[in-house]
Amino acid sequence: MTKKYGFRDFVMAANQLYPHMVLFQIIYSILSVLEQLLLLAFLGIIINTLSEGSRNMVRIVPIIFIFLLLSFVTKIVANFISIQIEKGQQLLNVKAETKMAKKLNTVEYSTHINDNFRKLYSAVKTGFEYTGGFDIFVSNVIANIAKFGITLIVSCGVIVSVLSTSISNGKQTILQELLITILLILPILFSIFFSRKEGKIMDMFFAYNMKFNRTLDYYSEILFKEPKYAKFLKIYDPQNKIINQAETTINEQITQDEEYQLKAVGYGEASGVVTSLVIGVLYCFFSVNVLNGSLLIGTMITSVGYLQMLIGSLGNFFSAWSNRKASFTTMEQYLEFMNFTSANNSTEKKLDFKTPIEQIEFKHVFFKFPAEEEYVLSDINFSIKKGEKVAMVGPNGSGKSTIVKLLLRLYEPSQGKILVNGQDITQFEIQQYQEQFGTVFQDFNLFAWSIKDNIVMENVFDKERLERILKMVGLKRKIASLPKGIETQATRDLDETGIELSGGEKQKVAIARALYREAQFVILDEPTAALDPISEANIFSDFNNLVQDKTALYISHRMSSTKFSQRILVINDGILVAVGTHQQLMGQEGLYYQMYTEQAKYYEETKAKIKS
Repeated sequence: MTKKYGFRDFVMAANQLYPHMVLFQIIYSILSVLEQLLLLAFLGIIINTLSEGSRNMVRIVPIIFIFLLLSFVTKIVANFISIQIEKGQQLLNVKAETKMAKKLNTVEYSTHINDNFRKLYSAVKTGFEYTGGFDIFVSNVIANIAKFGITLIVSCGVIVSVLSTSISNGKQTILQELLITILLILPILFSIFFSRKEGKIMDMFFAYNMKFNRTLDYYSEILFKEPKYAKFLKIYDPQNKIINQAETTINEQITQDEEYQLKAVGYGEASGVVTSLVIGVLYCFFSVNVLNGSLLIGTMITSVGYLQMLIGSLGNFFSAWSNRKASFTTMEQYLEFMNFTSANNSTEKKLDFKTPIEQIEFKHVFFKFPAEEEYVLSDINFSIKKGEKVAMVGPNGSGKSTIVKLLLRLYEPSQGKILVNGQDITQFEIQQYQEQFGTVFQDFNLFAWSIKDNIVMENVFDKERLERILKMVGLKRKIASLPKGIETQATRDLDETGIELSGGEKQKVAIARALYREAQFVILDEPTAALDPISEANIFSDFNNLVQDKTALYISHRMSSTKFSQRILVINDGILVAVGTHQQLMGQEGLYYQMYTEQAKYYEETKAKIKS
């Protein structure tokens, strides 16, 4: 059951992201209100003093001095705190996103690919961008609560003092008291009504804008930006039908967006109009008391000013509270994401991985994804001894890559065990265990770093070793021709001087990365799909020479890897259907024989066509 998070959780989370941020905002809000209250009080006192005649003029100087001193101190403190708040506003959501990225990188793989986990991550990222998240919570909700609180305390004290003075002078009737009460309640009721209306519109506005911005992102960042779509559009859409359709869609959404904004602004302004009318009536009412001598004009200005501030701050509070839903939802999703745990998490102490890998064994291993009924793998049994070169072949989707992920502890078996030297691999400390493997996945990635850093990663840089590996994978000449050599950026994402490597070159960098790592066990999980058969065969041949006495597992749906393997595992539909050498499997004339002969036939036909 998902935990429900509330106001206190949001405050604590904001303070964890930027210490004392909420306290800074409360103090700043109080000081900004006090500045206005001081100014109103000063004006009232000065006007009252001046209206009493020249005999009290001498009192003005100390009043001005006290006001200026208080204003100066208030302003200095407010400015200092304002700097902290500005830093916090810039960093709150940034730090939250940094924590999310760290969470993504540290959770186990099964959690990382969990649909609910990924959806939460996407929802929070979008929420921070379009609803403000913690920034809006602190700068809007917290700020307006603090402003309303201090305004209420000071204003009520002044109003009670004014009314009690009028009553003691016998100038205030029950009807007048009732009228003041109605005038104070009226804008409050209207503020509640209009704020709720505005809040509903803003909820619709934020929900719509998430959809609207997804549309904008699709057209601007994907459809009209990526080269693969550009080729299609130039050939299949010479009349710009898709571009015109995109323009129409975006214009329609902009129009709808403007309607939401106009409605929200309208409700906000309506509340302000009612407040202005009430303030005007209050001025008229208190003016009568000034004329009959029961109230000084300066006191009237101060009192009505305080009332105006009170009503205004109350309206802002209602507006902020009514619009809280979007940012509250984002913060709740953030906390849910950060506290997301999987069923596989365990606090049990793990064993250090210190011994050489003598043998790895799959023992009656079954695997299926959570919430799925069908098994991806069924009763897998095989072992690989130290120094062996083993190929695993089978049609696409047969379960080969799933076996690799199980071996690397990215997945946990649904049934059965995977053993290293007879010990269940789940008993080892996971990072130490995974460091024993150098792997190239079929869906590998290059980072926006130099070619050197993409290969060396966390390992110590050894120039001779790196150059030897670059030569083995066929990249030495290419990289030597670059102006910056191995320091050339592997992408242009962060550096325009970077290089755009071809698909085959990227795969060679990924292979070099796996070879450079000081690992006992090396895995090639179909990393050569973008290469032609001859280049693939050369890569496997060179790779086989380079790994030397290391244990190696080659995964492929093509047969290039089998020539360099001592043993071949044949997988089909999640079942290990055959194990043997090339000669043994060809003699059985099973799935391996069919795949090998079909591919050999295809390659011969391709060669014949090239020659002709």
